[in-house]
Amino acid sequence: MNIKVLESSDEIANEVSDLVIKDINQNPSLLICTATGGSPTKTYNSLVSKKTLYPKDQIRILKLDEWGGVPMENPNTCEYYMQKHIIQPLSIPADNYFGYNSHPENPEMEIQTSRNRWCGGGA
Repeated sequence: MNIKVLESSDEIANEVSDLVIKDINQNPSLLICTATGGSPTKTYNSLVSKKTLYPKDQIRILKLDEWGGVPMENPNTCEYYMQKHIIQPLSIPADNYFGYNSHPENPEMEIQTSRNRWCGGGA
């Protein structure tokens, strides 16, 4: 185990983004499960600032979380955050982004449709 002591959140973001970039370069179609919130934001910003160092058009992004019952266009949704910090700045192709509707008319159908897309039709 290699332990590094880092002094600031900027150093942590830089180190983590370098590790992610290394993994992307080893597997360009890597599926990255992304969370929202204050903790990962600096890492995402670092990944965006280093976007020339890896094949961003091949990576796949899976949105981890969402607020249920909040309309998708609401700036408080995780979707809004993902679009602002990852999807749009990296120009992630729609086929490489796996998200889900935060306010579907039929939640059960949304779950099934999302699962089929993420898992290739498996349950």
